[in-house]
Amino acid sequence: MYLQQLGLPVHAYRQQLVDPLVVASGCTCSGAPSFAMRMLFGQKNFTELLASEKHGSNAAEGNRGGQLHRPSDASNVDVGGDSDGLGNDSGGSGRRPNSDEREPLRRGTSIESDNSKLNTPASRRSNNRRSWADIQSGDEEDPWDDSSDGNLVASTPANDAASGEQPPSRAEPWTLQRVEKAARRGLELRRRGGGEGGGGNAWGGWELKIAMSGLQPPLTEAGMERYCSWLRVRLSAFRDEHGAEALRRCRGEVDFSHNKLTDQMVWMLLETLAQHEVHIALLKLFANNISQGGVLAICEFIRMNERTDPMQELHLSHNEVDDESALELLRTFQFQVPRYPPRRAAEGTGEMALAPVWLRLNHNRVRDPTAVRKAAEAEGITICTASDRNVCGTSRCGQRQCPLVHLYSFDAQS
Repeated sequence: MYLQQLGLPVHAYRQQLVDPLVVASGCTCSGAPSFAMRMLFGQKNFTELLASEKHGSNAAEGNRGGQLHRPSDASNVDVGGDSDGLGNDSGGSGRRPNSDEREPLRRGTSIESDNSKLNTPASRRSNNRRSWADIQSGDEEDPWDDSSDGNLVASTPANDAASGEQPPSRAEPWTLQRVEKAARRGLELRRRGGGEGGGGNAWGGWELKIAMSGLQPPLTEAGMERYCSWLRVRLSAFRDEHGAEALRRCRGEVDFSHNKLTDQMVWMLLETLAQHEVHIALLKLFANNISQGGVLAICEFIRMNERTDPMQELHLSHNEVDDESALELLRTFQFQVPRYPPRRAAEGTGEMALAPVWLRLNHNRVRDPTAVRKAAEAEGITICTASDRNVCGTSRCGQRQCPLVHLYSFDAQS
């Protein structure tokens, strides 16, 4: 939406801004998009950004590796409650830090310096540091603290005692307590079956599932920021206890569908996951309000998370994605070859084999799907439409040579 207002299509954004910034700012090819996005959306000029970039590189070289630079606002178009229709099919930035750890944007409590040591087996085996599983509510700061705004709805002792929550603000229904309740219910992090580490690696046996679909009321920007603050503390503690490779090699499934997510909220979420280098095999963001800014956030996430296993499925149907954004997303996967197409367990045998990225972009704002597909193929991007579901599926393709993506049902647009 922002690039449209500027009269700047995505390919021109890359050619006219990103590529020159590689030379002018000293950014790498993967870092320049972030630099350009801050120019477009951060209300800063080139001189200011270049000065801050140089200052940041001298002061905190390793702390920027996991940060996505997001727009300052986002569109808010309601697309309703359409479903993806595929429910049962699926079961970087430039300068890198030298260490395995990346500084989170916000850590409310230092886990290592906490004086209230919990006497649990996990705490004892991690040199008296608190386990990720032991963290209690209130261990993180609230970036949208309601205690000072004076806008809380009048409550009764009976209502407060029954709910156990502070009453929601008139302007903000997603209080810290409500976010924590939904977040705890929607987070599952456990070892896979089949023994310690499943494939011989101690870190290969973890599964991460984040199920935050169809929240009522719909998640707000303040709610997303609170959720990301909550999630950062858990992921940081898990990484401290099990190491960075545990998150890079886990199998992550993230579902934020049917939430009216804006571009800004997508940047918040993916920035949090990128900071901790979480492998997201399956990302469900269908039935939201995602447009160009959100797609660029996804592209940046794919580039930044190059040390993790590749993404296997991306569900973006029923959003506001246009022709240029769809093509830029396909290009991003192409730029990651040979990391893409990914390897995944084949149906039936379970053997690891190449499979195209399962990409859902149907029911968006793509005016000419055929033209987008032909333009991608002209650039060497191999596509299968998966028209025969008896032959092609999320983990298999009927073509002799594995294409880059399965662009399923792409011709069905709004």
